[in-house]
Amino acid sequence: MPAPLRHALNACASGAIPANVALMHVLACCGSADQARDAAESYLDTLRTAGDDDGAERVARLLALDRGHPGAHQVVQRVLGTIDHTARAAPPGETIARCAAAFDRAGETAPEAAVALYAFGDPGLLAAATEEIVALLRAWDLLGPDCDLLDIGCGTGRMVRAVAPHVRYVVGTDISASMLSHARQSCRRLGNTAVVRSTGLDLGAFRDETFDTVCAVDVFPYIVQAGSDLAARHISEAARVLRPGGALVIMNYSYRGDAAADAVDLARLAADAGFGVV
Repeated sequence: MPAPLRHALNACASGAIPANVALMHVLACCGSADQARDAAESYLDTLRTAGDDDGAERVARLLALDRGHPGAHQVVQRVLGTIDHTARAAPPGETIARCAAAFDRAGETAPEAAVALYAFGDPGLLAAATEEIVALLRAWDLLGPDCDLLDIGCGTGRMVRAVAPHVRYVVGTDISASMLSHARQSCRRLGNTAVVRSTGLDLGAFRDETFDTVCAVDVFPYIVQAGSDLAARHISEAARVLRPGGALVIMNYSYRGDAAADAVDLARLAADAGFGVV
C-alpha cells in the first residue's frame, strides 16, 4: 500500500482526522473508486484481526461514507485536476492569477467541492462542516451581535451565510469572479452581508480597525504557495484591519503536511504582526 494511502487510513483509524477528510485523501491517492474501496476494506480487515474495535469503527464509517457518495472519486479527481494544491512557490501575482483562473473553472463545474473537497459536492456534508466551524467560533467568543467579521477567500459564501445570523455584519472577499457570483446569489436575501472582489495581495479595500474577527478557512495554503512574504503581508494586514482585542482565525496554514514547520512560521509571523498565538 502506498505510504500516502496508508497514512490517510492510519489517521482515520486513530481518530486524528474524521472519516470524510480521510476519504478525501484516500480517493486522491487512488486511480479508481474500486481501488480506494479495496484498500479501505483490506485495512478494515487488518484492524478487526488485530482487535482494534475503535479503529475499525472509524474506517467502517469511511467506507459507509464512500458507499453513500458513489461519485466522490470522480469529484475529488476532477477538482484536483483543476486546482493545484502542490504547486511550487511563484511570484505572488502569478500565483494569484493561477488560483483565480482555477477557481473560476471550478466554480463552473464543482463549486461546493472546490471550497471544501472533503464534502464531495454534497451540500449536506458541506453545511455540517461549516456549522462545526461556526460552533467553534461561538465557543471561542469570536461572534456576537456587536461583531463585524471579515471572511478572506469566501468562495461560494458558505461562511458568510453561516455566520450572518450570529454577527452584526460580515464581509466576504475572493479573487475568483465565478465564486463571488455564487456567493452573491446565495447571500442576496441577507441584509447584513457583502461580498467583494479582492486583489489577493492585501486587504487594502478596508480601513484600519474595521473588524472584530478575521477568518481564513482553507485559503492560507494558496497564499503560502506564493511565498512567505505574501503570508506575512496578509497576517500584518489582518492585524491592521482588526480592532483592539480582535482575532485572526486561520484554519489550515499550508498543504505541505508539516504541522511543526507551520507552527514555527506562524509563531514568527504572529510576533512580527503583534499577534499572540492561541
